[in-house]
Parts: sequence; structure tokens; C-alpha cells
Amino acid sequence: MLSDTFISTDYWTELQITRHDVEFLHNYLFEYETPLTARELVAVLVDERIRNERIVLQRKRQAGGRTYLPGDSYQVGDGLVFPLLNWQPGTVVSIRAGTNPELGVFDVLTVQMDDGSERLFASNLAAHALNEQPVSVEADELAKAEGAVTCCSLIIEN
Repeated sequence: MLSDTFISTDYWTELQITRHDVEFLHNYLFEYETPLTARELVAVLVDERIRNERIVLQRKRQAGGRTYLPGDSYQVGDGLVFPLLNWQPGTVVSIRAGTNPELGVFDVLTVQMDDGSERLFASNLAAHALNEQPVSVEADELAKAEGAVTCCSLIIEN
């Protein structure tokens, strides 16, 4: 299965606390009426940032069209998003038959990417590792979040 690591390490090392973050923490403290340590507040903020980034990513995925999978069939004009290209969108502009005896029958898509470039992708390719829908790997993100909590806690404590 594919995993999407949607928050880079740079995101956490370059984290800037915004007015929205402060407002969120303020409201959180009022809502739960429980004092928290700096480390606990950082964990709450990291969870909120991850939640917000998931929403942004979901919108980005939905806006671009169907998720490209090599085993699927496509038509000219179909809008696609590419998980391994950071969900970059593109549009199928032409389709031709593939010519590789080792792979069997398949099609080659010419896709006009949103950045103006054209790229080629296989379709109707039955046996391919990328034919599974991408999924989020929670443990991966939790490990990153724990690292961010530690990093931010050290900054706060100093």
C-alpha cells in the first residue's frame, strides 16, 4: 500500500506560531478548564495542525479529479491527481496503445500537468504495485508529531 506523508519534517522545524494557533489554544483551555503544561499544549497544537493539514490535503485531492492508478481505464479529458507527485493534478490529453511485450496489453496516457508540462503514464495495467488506493499511515504521522512535540517543547523550555 502507498502511504502519504503529507507533512514534511521542514514543516515542523520551520513552524511559526500564528494568531490562529494562540486563539485555538486559548479556546481549548477555556473549553476543557484544565491547566496544561507547555509540553501538553504543544501536543494539543500539533494535533490541531495535523488535523488542519489533513483537511487541506483532502480538499486538494478532491479538487484535482480521480486518483491515478495504473490499473484503471481513463478517457481523454479526465482530470487526475497523482499521489506520488504530491497530488499534482493533470488532464488526460491523449491515449495510445502501449508496446511492451513483457507487460501485456496496456495504454499510455499523455497527461497535461497543471504546471504546463506533459507526462506519460500507463493505464489498464493489471499487475502493478501502485494499483492500490493510497492510505494514510497513522503511526508514521504520530512519530512525526512526537518529534515535533519534543522539538517545540525544547524551544519553549529554553
